[in-house]
This record gives sequence, C-alpha cells and structure tokens, in this order.
Amino acid sequence: MSLIKFSAQAEKDVLDKISHLANVEGKHKQALINEAFMDLIQKYDNKNHINLIKEESKKIRQKFSGTFKELAK
Repeated sequence: MSLIKFSAQAEKDVLDKISHLANVEGKHKQALINEAFMDLIQKYDNKNHINLIKEESKKIRQKFSGTFKELAK
C-alpha cells in the first residue's frame, strides 16, 4: 500500500482524540485516519446496496403482485 500525501482540516478535539487513540493502539495517526476513511466508504457502499435491494424488491412485488395475492389466500 502506498500513501499519498494530502491536506485537510479538522477540529482540534477530533485531532486530539485521534492522537490519543493512536497512542493507546500503538498505531500511527494516518493508520487510524485510513481506517476511518475505509469505514466511511463501506458505510456508503452498504447504503447503496440496501437501496438497490429495496428497489429490486419493489419491482418484484409489483411484477408478481397477483401471484402474491393468490398465494396469500
């Protein structure tokens, strides 16, 4: 894994907490920040997957609504 340097700003409290966590975990700050980025990406990926599943489920319910009504009898 290669690192790319970039610039960002954060609230002092957030950076202080990251520094503290890095010390407690014995990690570098950039490792924790990278983990946070990956968690954020995964959160949005999961949200998109859930939305896709909901859309497909709605299509299936619409397409087979008559069948579902008959099965419910």
